[in-house]
Amino acid sequence: RNITDFGELGCLVNANSKVNRLRNLIMNKKIPVNEKIEDSWVDLGNYAIIALMLRRKVFELPLK
Repeated sequence: RNITDFGELGCLVNANSKVNRLRNLIMNKKIPVNEKIEDSWVDLGNYAIIALMLRRKVFELPLK
């Protein structure tokens, strides 16, 4: 919803949340409760890809 409502800014907000989560887990050597660290890294990469798609105006094209 952040992405469709706010575009690149929504990606940035979501990516920032993932970065903060990763920083907290890694720096404090915490064990994640709900989501693996690897999943957060994948999500971060996905937000970057979505931001590029938005910038290139292909995010909302129909899927084939």
